[in-house]
Parts: sequence; structure tokens; C-alpha cells
Amino acid sequence: MNRIVSLVALLGCVSTPAFADEIMDFYLVQSGGTSEASPAVSSTQLNYRVCNSSNSDQQALLKMNVIGSGLVPAGSTITSATLRLKAEVGGDGLMYRAGETWDNTPTWDEVGDVLTAGGFIGVGLNTGQSMEFNVASHVQLWADGTSNQGWVIKGSSDDCQAARIYNGSASTSNRPRLTVVFVPPDTTAPQVMDIDVGSSVSTHADYDVP
Repeated sequence: MNRIVSLVALLGCVSTPAFADEIMDFYLVQSGGTSEASPAVSSTQLNYRVCNSSNSDQQALLKMNVIGSGLVPAGSTITSATLRLKAEVGGDGLMYRAGETWDNTPTWDEVGDVLTAGGFIGVGLNTGQSMEFNVASHVQLWADGTSNQGWVIKGSSDDCQAARIYNGSASTSNRPRLTVVFVPPDTTAPQVMDIDVGSSVSTHADYDVP
């Protein structure tokens, strides 16, 4: 009689409750204004306008650290992301994801007419007005690994009408604020869920060996 014992381990992920949405607010940490009229100067004011006839294009650059340790984890699913801007001086503009690297004190000589990535979001603000803009697709790209270079706002017409949003030195009620609602990635490793020990018995008729 032979006894055969089998050990079967079933592997899988332990069932856990679905992650709830988490919410984080971010404020401006890096910004700068550049002007073609003063190409070697970096302005702390976030001005934007288009005035090609007098060679004085201006653009506003703003950035917030969003993805990383203690922030929104890489690989998260972004449920929503809204960027609030408040106008110190009203005017129309077009906001894009910035498509190139810029430092804490950007100048026109360094970055020129900043490269953009993707489509634009129209920014039309009256003086003192606060508005929120949907930037969930931008933050999702950053969560998925695209480099975060923040945003650039450019004037929307050649009319020399200057506009300005509050910068990072303003009170928290005025400065740009990004609110992100997200679901962190599920990083639960596979675990042993169950062990099934089974046995089987086989019998053989006796016979004489020649």
C-alpha cells in the first residue's frame, strides 16, 4: 500500500476594503513672470499679456509640488483636481501645461516664449475674482510619470491688456491653490490565503516475483 500526501497552497491577494478618496491642498512653491521687454529680469508678479507690436509679451509661470513622498503617491488615480486662481488685475489668458524646465527665477533670456504641452484652458478673470479650473488630466499625467513643469499663462490676444494673478507671497486666501482628490494605488502584495492538505491511497494486488 502506498500513501501519497499532497500539499496545495492557494495564493492570492487578501481581500481589503476599497480605498477611499483622499484630498490634499497645494499652494504655489515656484513661480515667475517673464517679459520680452525686460529679457534679463525675473519678476515675482505673475503677469501675462500679448503685445507683439511693442515687443512686450509677458507670461506667468507657476508650479506646485504634487507627486512624491508625503504627497499624492505616484500611480494614484486622480478623481478630481481643481486649480483656483484669483485675479489681482483682471484680464483674459490661456493656460497650458509648461513643456520645458524652468528654475525659480526664470527670465525671457533663459526660457523665451515657453513651450507648451497639450491644449489650453481659457482663463478669463475680473479684478478680484476667484475661479477654479479643471486640471485633473494634467495631475493624472504627473501621477503616471510625466515630469511636472507646472503651468504657463499667456495673454490671449494682441491687445496689450495686462493681467495678473496673485503670487505665492499673497495670503493663502488669494494665492493659487490646487485641490486634488485621489485614490492611492493598491500596493498590497500577494499573500497565502489558504492551505489545503489532501491525501490519496492506492492499493495493488500481491503478486509473486518470478
